[in-house]
Amino acid sequence: MKRTLWLACFAWLGCAAAPDAKGRDAREASDEPLVWLAAHTATAPTIDGQVDSVWQSAEPLTVVIREALGGGAPRTVVLRALHDGDSVYVLAQWPDATRSDMRDPYVWDPVKNVYARPSKPDDQFALEFPLTGDFRINMMTTESEFTADVWHWKAGRGNPVGWVDDKRHLIQGKPRGKARAYDMGGHETVYIARLMDSGKSSYSVKDAP
Repeated sequence: MKRTLWLACFAWLGCAAAPDAKGRDAREASDEPLVWLAAHTATAPTIDGQVDSVWQSAEPLTVVIREALGGGAPRTVVLRALHDGDSVYVLAQWPDATRSDMRDPYVWDPVKNVYARPSKPDDQFALEFPLTGDFRINMMTTESEFTADVWHWKAGRGNPVGWVDDKRHLIQGKPRGKARAYDMGGHETVYIARLMDSGKSSYSVKDAP
């Protein structure tokens, strides 16, 4: 018997859908939800970065994401999901011409004769599950406050050990706790706290060689 799991979550890829004047994306403004179905599978897929045949039973859902600020740089992401009654398996595919599997690596600076650490983002993918408050797809909003549970894959940090971060995002209109301020084009500021769940982190920052 074929069983289907409804995923009540939201995916982001370092971006978000372009918001309207109230910080809502097109889906929220129209009240038309996207339905992402996870098909039942008796055989769990191998988690190795390869797409094996078991994924053929998963119905694809194509979404378009854009930069959180400005709504530019649209990108298409194809999502698939499976479940075996105990675990959920997620496959996300998007075009990417570069391999970004290192985050802010130390690079030798021959002029200063030291190791520098320039900013170099790694590839990332995350799922957010609304917990409390007025949840919005776009994190860069000053119209609401909310908390979301987050499963966060990072190619340069958790991927080498096969680990995905489990954390919470707290979107706030005022500075509280460990929230970081994000400037909204010089007009408004949103404060976002990214709190890890209990347990040992899968990575840490090393001192320069």
